[in-house]
Amino acid sequence: MGGTRERLVADLLAHVDEVRATGRPRLVTLEAGTGWGKTRLVQELYARMAAERQQAPAYWPESLFAGADDALPLEGRRKRLYPTGFTPAEGAVPHWFWWGITATAHRHGTAVQALAQDLMQVEAHSAALERRWRELAGVRDKAVRVLRGEDAAEFGTVLRDEGVTRAAEAIVGSAIPGLGFLMWAGGVVWRQRQRWSADPGPQPVDAQGQNRTDLVTELATSLGSFARVGLPVIIVVEDLHDADASLADFLTRVLTAPSGPVLVFATAWPGLLDGEEVAAHRVLDEVPADRVRRMRQPAELPDLEPRALDELAVHLLPDASAAERRLLTSRFTVPLTLEVACSVRSIREAVAVHDLRAEDVDELPRDVEGLYRVVWSQLPAATREALMVAALATPRTAGQLFRDGSWDADVVATALAALPWLDDQVREILAGAGTDSTAYAWVRRVDDWLRRFHEPAQLDVAVDASDEELGRRRRRAIHEALAAHLDPRESGLAAPRRRWQAQMLVSLAAEGFVGWTEPVYESLDLLVDEAREQPDTDSLRTVVALARSAPTGDSSPAGLRRRRHLGEALRQLGRTDDAVAELSEVVRLREASGELGDDYALDLNQLALAESGAGRQERALELHRRVVDVLSATYASDAPELWAARNNLAIAVNSVGRTAEAIDLLEKLVADSGTGLENLELYHMARTNLAGCYLAAGELMHGIFFSQTSVHMAEATFGSHHPITLHALDMLAQAAWAAGAADLARQVADRHARIAADVLGEDHPSAVSAAQAAAHIAEHEPPEPPITLPPWTPADQTLLILGRNTHGKEIYTYLRIHPDRVDALRATFAGGGLFRPGDWGAVVASGYGKPTPRDTALTGIPEYMIYFTPNDGGENGAENHGPRDTVEDLPPDASPGGSNCR
Repeated sequence: MGGTRERLVADLLAHVDEVRATGRPRLVTLEAGTGWGKTRLVQELYARMAAERQQAPAYWPESLFAGADDALPLEGRRKRLYPTGFTPAEGAVPHWFWWGITATAHRHGTAVQALAQDLMQVEAHSAALERRWRELAGVRDKAVRVLRGEDAAEFGTVLRDEGVTRAAEAIVGSAIPGLGFLMWAGGVVWRQRQRWSADPGPQPVDAQGQNRTDLVTELATSLGSFARVGLPVIIVVEDLHDADASLADFLTRVLTAPSGPVLVFATAWPGLLDGEEVAAHRVLDEVPADRVRRMRQPAELPDLEPRALDELAVHLLPDASAAERRLLTSRFTVPLTLEVACSVRSIREAVAVHDLRAEDVDELPRDVEGLYRVVWSQLPAATREALMVAALATPRTAGQLFRDGSWDADVVATALAALPWLDDQVREILAGAGTDSTAYAWVRRVDDWLRRFHEPAQLDVAVDASDEELGRRRRRAIHEALAAHLDPRESGLAAPRRRWQAQMLVSLAAEGFVGWTEPVYESLDLLVDEAREQPDTDSLRTVVALARSAPTGDSSPAGLRRRRHLGEALRQLGRTDDAVAELSEVVRLREASGELGDDYALDLNQLALAESGAGRQERALELHRRVVDVLSATYASDAPELWAARNNLAIAVNSVGRTAEAIDLLEKLVADSGTGLENLELYHMARTNLAGCYLAAGELMHGIFFSQTSVHMAEATFGSHHPITLHALDMLAQAAWAAGAADLARQVADRHARIAADVLGEDHPSAVSAAQAAAHIAEHEPPEPPITLPPWTPADQTLLILGRNTHGKEIYTYLRIHPDRVDALRATFAGGGLFRPGDWGAVVASGYGKPTPRDTALTGIPEYMIYFTPNDGGENGAENHGPRDTVEDLPPDASPGGSNCR
């Protein structure tokens, strides 16, 4: 490597040690031209960490190439970002986690889908990571204390800090910060594998798309909580300048987190990160400057020393003389250009007879792309033809729908074997793609089946050559032969192969190379469902493009379902007129078919939402009532299957001015949905909607309480960037505005607008609406509140206090209190005496006996509450041995056994 680069590796290692010591995230960029050796530097860093930053027995192998083919050429080695195919020593646990991500434009699927696939590295090490996490977190003792209620106050803080998957963890009994990352990552990978398994079964359909989870948020939040227990996470991002919006968003959130030993090493081309059109530019814009170290060529990343370059030339051309090597290393001063130049046939032939001259070297291009074209022209004819055929067998080049640049070597070799004009040598190269010595410098393995070009530039060279040399008829013959051998339904196919086949089949059908057969439609539906999982604009546009690639007029049940998804995506993109037209036709065709069950209800629901978006509220109300009527014919009135329809009906009722009726509907829904875990998203959505209705009815105290606690609870359950949390933030801004708290309203509205743009994209209708609302609040003053309100802040917590009044009757009180007063309240309970809830905060609800499930559902989920039981024994009221402390009697409007929540 040379002395300079060895010092650079030591510098990178110092950053690792600093992040581990301080527990603060950090970004280090390596910005140099193609082939400078940026990835090589990171590979050497990994080797140093494996040798010097592990305890015995070592978990990680000594290099990123452990288990790789010894014949792996330099071209293949330079793209290796993470170790694969190794078996850790028995009993070994990782003391850090290494995660390699390629931000190439050839990543699979939409931006979010590609990020989901990167999680497979996490899932592959999940068992060992969990063992190490448990060592660091002391899980067993902590779990016992939390579940016994001994750390209830701490648990409430943990819920808010950790953000994601707390409900899921509570179900399995762990409820511990950080472990949810492994559970969640495994769940994402499992769902991907299930979708692309041989028999995926019917895909669930969500009645309201805005409730879908934001994967980027969950990943960033849960990764941070995992790292904070003390296990450093090293993320290596290759070609950050090519990062899509979701990857840039993920890195920004990880690096701006308050704490967590997460270190991101990112390679990039010079100057590209400074362009505002590059998604990664926002990473540098938003991450604090003291967390960023930019290492740029040539100041901090100088060219390889002449001695090191000469050693590389010796390795590449052992027979070259010292003078010949100087000719090469003086023109090609970065490793990759030197490597490619040394592979040029004319150079190798001249060196073989010791006749390399300056003119031979000077006629070669200096840039990598130009050198690739020279190398291409000198490849054997059979190798060029095999690479051209392979380039045509990728979803990226087969149509306009996908960016995936990989191909299945087995399928391609089998499908094209019968083409009469294909030479036997070409067939042999295709069958061994990725192992042929000549083609190996151009092709790399993705897994056991899929292959791709090392560089996007190489794919472009091969595609350009196929356009010129193969001709339209042969290109069509290749695509038709491939189409005849694709069947994603084939049993035994691994998930990556099934997904590639689905993409190819849909691409070829959309381009007219194959008819729209049942396998094509099934592939399309799987791809649409995958894109529908995320709420971002990119995914919604993918749904529209996929759905519109199919022939029009399909009135089969699957076809109508597909068209409903199209209408839903159009509605979410703000194209309400198009959505109404599409969904109206779906409803008409469904009614004509006589199939008026659940799918019909979903059709009506999407049409109602579209009509509402178009401002036709009475029509929307009529449709929502029909949805409830259709589902009520099958399900009981309080069944979870009706909850979404009941929520939508209540909102429709409120939109036509019947707010009291809407409040009644939502209170009943919140009480029904909050007593179980069937649909936590719907419960929180309904609860936030109830806050809005309280505000519309002028019930400010209840509107403030419900909007405030909805934000807390949504953040604790889903994370700060989940769509439900966005909805709650919007409602809290409205509550603060109605209460006359201008500064708070502006603060919350700005936060809502910022997060909406991050999650959904700046041009998403909901993000645009949030930005407009924030601008309005910033430019105007709020009205005077109609009533005098007690002081309150967004940080207020709600406590459930159990005890006896002065008459000895058992009572309960839900008290809103600022967290700074909780310790003083504990001390008051410990000292005994009379307790008056109104002296400590605002009484939200109270009653005789213990709160009913309905009370709990209306006021907040049990996980959010902090419990106090005044007593004469036990620490901090942990146990109740008999009356000692007394609680002031109930407010006059509280009813026995009930709640004064309204």
